[in-house]
Amino acid sequence: MAMSRPDIANALRERKGDAISNTREQAPEARKILTNCPSCIQGLGRNRSNLMQPRHIAVDLAEKTGEKTWRPELKGLLQNSESVTF
Repeated sequence: MAMSRPDIANALRERKGDAISNTREQAPEARKILTNCPSCIQGLGRNRSNLMQPRHIAVDLAEKTGEKTWRPELKGLLQNSESVTF
């Protein structure tokens, strides 16, 4: 979107940056930022020094419901799975 509509992309970036700054002022301790966008996770990862920890929503939910053993369990399930392409 940044290539096709830089005006919209810049407006969104500024709005998100303002929201993050406001949150950081209210609560300066380390914070998790949950998103389902891989590009946002990567972009927010550049700001780890600013006490932000970007995480995918699915990873956070998996840890909440499956505790720390969710990754090995998922790998075991995936080893027995079959890939179907259309």
